[in-house]
Amino acid sequence: MFFKLSKLFILFSVVSTFLSFSIYPDNNFICNIDAQKTSFDINPLIYGLHTARWDESLFPYPKKDMLLTCDRDAIKKIKDSGITLLKYPGGNDADAYVWNSKDNLASDMDTDEYNEFLLATGAVGFITINFSASPELAAEWVDYCNNQKGYNIKLWEVGDEVWGKWSVCHTTGENYGDKFNKFVSTMKLKDKSIKVAANLCIAPYLFEWDKKALEKIKDTVDIITFTFYPLQSGKDEVEEKLLKSHHIYIDWFNQFKEIVKEKMPEKYNNIEYCCVGYNSVDYYPGPITKSLANALYTGLMLGTYAETKTDMACFWALHNAYPPRDGDYGILSSDGTNTPYYTYYVLKMFSEKFLGKLLQINNSETDDVTIYASLNNNDKLVIVAINKSPEKIINLDTKIDNFPPKNKVKVFRLSEGEKYVQLQDTSIQDNKLKYDLKPYSITLFEVKNKDSKLEEINLAKSSEITASGYNQTNPLLSPKSMIDEDEYTRWASPAWVSKDGTDQQWIMIDLKKSCPVDIIQIHWAQPCEKFEVLTSLDKNNWTSIYENKGIENKTTISFGNKELHCLKLILKKGTPGISSYAIREIRILSQE
Repeated sequence: MFFKLSKLFILFSVVSTFLSFSIYPDNNFICNIDAQKTSFDINPLIYGLHTARWDESLFPYPKKDMLLTCDRDAIKKIKDSGITLLKYPGGNDADAYVWNSKDNLASDMDTDEYNEFLLATGAVGFITINFSASPELAAEWVDYCNNQKGYNIKLWEVGDEVWGKWSVCHTTGENYGDKFNKFVSTMKLKDKSIKVAANLCIAPYLFEWDKKALEKIKDTVDIITFTFYPLQSGKDEVEEKLLKSHHIYIDWFNQFKEIVKEKMPEKYNNIEYCCVGYNSVDYYPGPITKSLANALYTGLMLGTYAETKTDMACFWALHNAYPPRDGDYGILSSDGTNTPYYTYYVLKMFSEKFLGKLLQINNSETDDVTIYASLNNNDKLVIVAINKSPEKIINLDTKIDNFPPKNKVKVFRLSEGEKYVQLQDTSIQDNKLKYDLKPYSITLFEVKNKDSKLEEINLAKSSEITASGYNQTNPLLSPKSMIDEDEYTRWASPAWVSKDGTDQQWIMIDLKKSCPVDIIQIHWAQPCEKFEVLTSLDKNNWTSIYENKGIENKTTISFGNKELHCLKLILKKGTPGISSYAIREIRILSQE
């Protein structure tokens, strides 16, 4: 979508299924988490994002130049964010886009480029077809993607917000339902395994439109999509209201599902729900879209999607600046720098940490604080605490039952000036986690089960590495390639030094300080016939700890949690060739 239009909201208070409210003295917040009271799995597809075909910065030149000209920085940042679902081709514009038109601009992201984006990020694809065009055109798109090209796009949506009078192809619920059925039958002739979504509206003032559409599509729809933009542009862009709006979503969504149940009882339990577009403001975004408050709202919505069992969600958008009001819907800036906004880091935080089964919480919300919790494989309990107060420091006091925790707890925070940073560990005493929540912040606690295996940290990744030399025919063959945690890169010794692989080389890793080390691993890129491993605590005195007795593809040395400052490899006989020695990765592992 470009910009949205919403209706005025009626103020109300809602108590959801897992929330109960209490009044606590001063700034104290007390809650209880029972690890045995799980609800259901959190669907990772709630961490989705819109990417628009008209976003000319991503693939600005013709397809033949894709590798030379694509915005690799933006693509990498989306991959790093953990985005799981990429919606295309872009909101209301989808109903004007003819996917195979010869008139499409070369700077637009076409279907092939979109698929490359999916492959690069590992995200699931979701395409909206043009409601104003024919079902046959949509079927050709399905055929092209899934039969001709093998892109395997299984999620498809028919039209975008055609219930809205601003829509380029606004229609009635009955007409939408009739045409939707034609789309489904025609598209599934090309691939019967696809899922087709109908775009409806969860706002109560359009429930009659929804009912008429549902009566038509009750036997054909697989997914129901809708949008949620709680603030009206230029009228009620108030942070306090934004941070209460997730209650409106809960109320509307629950009412909407009752209508779905009424109209299609036989299929009700199999329907999936997707909030296919959400952000703070309905259209013409202003500064609030770039604010910390919008990030807190995004966190509240992600927690709410988990609580309401919303199956999928897509934040609007990757890039979408609106300079006249200094607003930006995007999670990355549109000025060419791809600077991440706070909303980027919220999506990254939740997609990396808030996984597994949702936990029920006793006393999970007040006006100032909202708490969510998840349990991942009975091994890791994650608590997300959102302080919605711009001024108060909240004293969190959380009791954890039926989960024996390790004493040490990892802490991550997003707040003013802190964009998803890891803080100093805190501790749990008597199964209680106590922590001061910074104003306007999201604080995430990662609690490990005391019986879980200790996490291994690769100390080599942050070390200093040097070598006697390297093959300078390729910069990726430098010593740093041995500690980049990338099995596709490698170090290679200087080229053409000896014909028989007998030139001797050395590698040294400096951990910068003495650290307890459990295991040392070496992944060889080519066979090494003879080598020796030495260690030191002071860089001067060295002790030999290992000499190989044959060719090894991977070398693993148990070091028994002893102190180590420096590691040295003496390479004595390698393989005849351009470079006598080559190593993909060296890992020096320490238990946390």
